[in-house]
Amino acid sequence: MGYLTQSASNEGLNAFIEDRDACLASGMDDFITKPVVPDRLYEILLKWLSQEDR
Repeated sequence: MGYLTQSASNEGLNAFIEDRDACLASGMDDFITKPVVPDRLYEILLKWLSQEDR
């Protein structure tokens, strides 16, 4: 580990591809829309929590 990282994500209601792209371009690490689908949220959490370089 050795250092702390900060992840940012965004939840958008009825988001479009452009919204996702804008969030990622601004430095966010991921994007999920509302209403939150539990399986998708779990998938995203696993992706970020399982990264070895954290």
